[in-house]
Amino acid sequence: MKVVLLCLLLARPATIAFGAIAATKDDIEVDCGTKPADPITVTYKGGSAPNVVKMFSPNNLKTCAVTKEESVNGVYTLTDAKSKCDVLKDANKEDYYLQIVLQEIAGIIQDTDPVFNIQCSYGTDKVTASGSVSAPQSTSTPTSIVVEAKGQPDMSYTLDVLNSRQQSLSDVRLGDQIILQVSMSGTDADEVSLQVESCVAISGDVNVTFVENLCVVSGLQSLSTLPGFMTSGLRTFLPFKVFSVEGSTDGNIRFECVVNVCSESCNGQNCQTAGKRRRRAAGDDVMPQEEEKSLTLARSLQVKTIALVLPTGDNQSSLNTGECFQSIGFIVTVTVLAVLLLLAMVTLVFMFTTRRRSLEKQTP
Repeated sequence: MKVVLLCLLLARPATIAFGAIAATKDDIEVDCGTKPADPITVTYKGGSAPNVVKMFSPNNLKTCAVTKEESVNGVYTLTDAKSKCDVLKDANKEDYYLQIVLQEIAGIIQDTDPVFNIQCSYGTDKVTASGSVSAPQSTSTPTSIVVEAKGQPDMSYTLDVLNSRQQSLSDVRLGDQIILQVSMSGTDADEVSLQVESCVAISGDVNVTFVENLCVVSGLQSLSTLPGFMTSGLRTFLPFKVFSVEGSTDGNIRFECVVNVCSESCNGQNCQTAGKRRRRAAGDDVMPQEEEKSLTLARSLQVKTIALVLPTGDNQSSLNTGECFQSIGFIVTVTVLAVLLLLAMVTLVFMFTTRRRSLEKQTP
């Protein structure tokens, strides 16, 4: 019987470094037993690492999880994983596959959360495993809708998800940098600008608040370069790194944001110290005394997450040795070094040939 651990990150390969949780294959212990009927036990022995809040399998989040409260001295032990985690089984042989995620922030899944693919093989010398990004189900282009309005706003308001080129997005991958933007159009003397009071990410019956009282909530600030939405004229925006909602099965995330309508200019950073609005200052934009009009906007987004797939064919390489690294980044690095070495060799040959010809001309 053999055990294989493959460690990877949720985002597209870009760097060999891990995220905030510096876990390696050596931190994970797997006991597969000696026969297929035996239970599988998975243990994360990362010590007292304070940034792990849960170890779980996305195959079955309800029963296959160990929380920080259930850990003992920083050690997370998942017993009987075969029955709790909906372990995948290769129909052609006694190979079992399981995926384990080490979660840093409760309620959301980030691209920096380490993922371990675990394989238990019984009675075979062939050991292979594979991880890949699952394609989203085809969906129509999502549109912004008004869920609720107070004070009867007269202008049009839109919630959109954009990339850095201000292009609207319908699907993204975990870790992508996107911009959540609310814009207003039309003309109304009482509706001059806007602020985002709060935002919630919803998937099924699970929701995560990531903006509250005008500010990105505590513990999620690392997702954005700004403390809150930034208002500029008729739009307000928040750049942040895509995350998924724990428990999402289809990858569809619904953003709902409560927008306050300003009767005077409210340009600048929405988030203020302790959630308070900025006081008026000489030469500064004037904040509204009271936002009487508000509305809740919603926009859906498809998030591509990681999926564990069974290996197929004989072209899978063995993954039971070596350190955990992202192969595409490694291949690119090797290719660049090879090209640089080739250019250096060509340069040396050219210099040697030129020198030799020069000496031949000087010889009588």
